[in-house]
Amino acid sequence: MILKFIKMLIPISVKKYIKFQIKQYKDISYEKYMKYTDSYYSKFIETDSLNYEILVNGVYEIKNVPGIVCEIGTRRGGSAKWIIDSLVGNDDLDRTFITIDPYGNIEYNHGDGDVGPKKSVVDYTNKMRNETIPYLYTYALDKLNNFIFFNLEDTEFFERYKDGIPVYSDEKGKKLVNEYSLVFFDGPHDYDSVYKEVVFFNERTPIGAIYVFDDVSDNYNHNLLENEILLNFGWTMLETSDRKISYKKTGI
Repeated sequence: MILKFIKMLIPISVKKYIKFQIKQYKDISYEKYMKYTDSYYSKFIETDSLNYEILVNGVYEIKNVPGIVCEIGTRRGGSAKWIIDSLVGNDDLDRTFITIDPYGNIEYNHGDGDVGPKKSVVDYTNKMRNETIPYLYTYALDKLNNFIFFNLEDTEFFERYKDGIPVYSDEKGKKLVNEYSLVFFDGPHDYDSVYKEVVFFNERTPIGAIYVFDDVSDNYNHNLLENEILLNFGWTMLETSDRKISYKKTGI
């Protein structure tokens, strides 16, 4: 009763002000949200390779080349973050960036040929996905206009999106895009899988497009891939290192 009596004595304007202050206290600004998200998720983001300057240089190379940027194999999102930052640094914010990874702790091809078969289950679990993808979406869409993650194997992606990916824009509405400006191959690392990936994207890449391959030295015979298909499809080597190689499409 005493509390009710005290409330009756408080002017309505003061009550409104108190309610407003409480609401302001409960609301989290966009800046605070980004700060908290970064604080929680960024500790999970990491890379597992070397020579990322080759990937960065590839992103800078496609400034005026039309098409989607695609990463096969997202894992902990470290290389995707490199790509996002490079697109921002290149003032290429309208570029659609997609990443593809099934996670699910399924059997994974990571070697064959001269180095011997390495088909096994690797701990690319759904827990890893849940720790990685929320941050990537938040980080990417804070900086780019369009980022999409496909929770699919590469072969499933090829079958479902062989006719293109629908991209939605405030200005242009819906557009079906079936052209790729850069592809980062960091998914399966056996020869047959990488070969199929190269073939799929080749007919969907314009002159000036970039391929970047990861883990080329100790998993599959990349020299065979280069000689059998890349050079015949009009790709010219740009940069090479122990772990990564990039190519530019200069002919058809």
